[in-house]
Amino acid sequence: MADTTYSNSDLKILDPSYIKECSKVIAEAFSDDPTYRYVFRGTKEYRRNSLEWLFERNLKLTMGKSPSVLRGILNNETGQVLCCFLWTPLEHSDLSMWGMLTAGLWEVPFRFGFPTLQRLLNLIDSMKADGSNIGTHDGTTPLDGRNQEESEKVYMIKLERMAVLPSFQGRGLGSKALRSVLEEEQQKVNKMPGENPQIHIEFTTQLKRNVQFYQRLGYKVTFDKDYYEGVPEYKFHSWHMMQVLSKQ
Repeated sequence: MADTTYSNSDLKILDPSYIKECSKVIAEAFSDDPTYRYVFRGTKEYRRNSLEWLFERNLKLTMGKSPSVLRGILNNETGQVLCCFLWTPLEHSDLSMWGMLTAGLWEVPFRFGFPTLQRLLNLIDSMKADGSNIGTHDGTTPLDGRNQEESEKVYMIKLERMAVLPSFQGRGLGSKALRSVLEEEQQKVNKMPGENPQIHIEFTTQLKRNVQFYQRLGYKVTFDKDYYEGVPEYKFHSWHMMQVLSKQ
């Protein structure tokens, strides 16, 4: 018998009232992520609490720029968030330093120490530098050498903070959510003007098991790299993945 707590639930756009709950779900899912083990050094509980604080401010800032970016599936019976992620147009994904400061980044050295802030900023700079050639600042990029007005456009979306409540992992909930949003974007690209409009969805992971999961959903690895090789305890590998949607 199907699990009725979510089997009939549709993927929803979550409003700001879900920020705090989603921050907890995401923090739990990312508490063992190599990038955050590098930044927030200590016990898993310390890292989870730190990430909950950080993600809550990140979600508030991102949703302030684009209110519809937080997606999720809820428990049919209780309304609890079972799965959530950010589905962010590229033009809204690049958070300015001023925006991060006003959202609470200035508190990091007082809450977690200056070394933690230094590692966090170093990580942000490193990841941005490696992804700086993806897309353009307004979220579109020419398909060829023609100017922006003459060229078809590629619309860029970033998938971030994908998380499933631990007690519901392994039940296909994440796949269901991501297939739903891909179908939504496919319908959009089918209705776009022009001969060859495209939507590029990009995603970065530091866990090898995620690579295989997203490959099953149609994503391909575009590049990968080792980080912090000089610090063996915190060295990690990162994969950048992308899926291209075209008119069908």
